Amino acid sequence: MVVTAQSFRADANANWALASWPPLIILTALWLTDAGKRLRLIAMAGIAVNGALVLIITISTMIGSFGAFTPESDPLRRLRGWDHHYRDLVAMTEELQADTIITTRREHIAKMIWHFRHDPITIELVDPDGIAQNHFEQKLPWKPQPRRRVIAINQETTPPPLDGIQWQDVRQESTVKISAKRQRGLVYHFGIEQ
Repeated sequence: MVVTAQSFRADANANWALASWPPLIILTALWLTDAGKRLRLIAMAGIAVNGALVLIITISTMIGSFGAFTPESDPLRRLRGWDHHYRDLVAMTEELQADTIITTRREHIAKMIWHFRHDPITIELVDPDGIAQNHFEQKLPWKPQPRRRVIAINQETTPPPLDGIQWQDVRQESTVKISAKRQRGLVYHFGIEQ
């Protein structure tokens, strides 16, 4: 319950609390077996409602839409469009013979690692303070290596201020619509490590 509460404050990921829920379910089931008939009916109604919600969310995730029930904020928007960014990035890496992709955002490296999982390209995350805050900063930190041809991903028109890279005047924008009112724009910058 503590980790679940922390996840609402963004101090922890909600999935970290997952390990605590199976024992809680068992304890709840034991408590309900001793409960009266009325409480059992309420519990069964709750299970039915939750089962229906799980089914709706599963189907919605598979088809990529909540249909008429899609809220204005569209919770699936962060999952959309990454294949478009990937195709744009592949075209640029092939054209410029880049062998490394670097980014400053955890979200970007997570998506690119997934999409490039079968490609022989190095993907690294810039750790600005040198203290690993997440798995990617710990396992895949950017370490400059001479003569590598790199593409940096950010959302700015200028490349990230990184020492050891001579930025070329080559930039590509990759923009995709991710919901009815929003779009995501990434910018790819080409440079050569010194």
